[in-house]
Amino acid sequence: MTTYTVFRFFSVEAERSGLSLENAVDEMMKQAACTYSWQHEGIETHMIVRYIASLPDAYACARSIKSPYLRSTNPDRTAAKNEIMRGFLRTGLLGVRIIADDRAQRIRHEVKDILMGSAA
Repeated sequence: MTTYTVFRFFSVEAERSGLSLENAVDEMMKQAACTYSWQHEGIETHMIVRYIASLPDAYACARSIKSPYLRSTNPDRTAAKNEIMRGFLRTGLLGVRIIADDRAQRIRHEVKDILMGSAA
């Protein structure tokens, strides 16, 4: 089973690894100050994402986050939810990203090698 790492750019303290995809999406939402719910309309499944942190009044229209990645027409609701959650592997949310743990480990080693001067 693939596990995932959730991280916020420039914030090592916020990194969490070893999560299932659903737990990684939950953690990403938490770090991005968002909540989400599922909605089913006909054959479409939608993820409704809402930003819950304080916003300047001028940005009230940005409270509900909409994206074509947040919907699926897969008739199997479980498969539709997984399809939508996997979309965050491409996009992240408000500076919070999800990547597979094996990829995160490779990146850590590459960065360490560069910083320590041992990269070729």
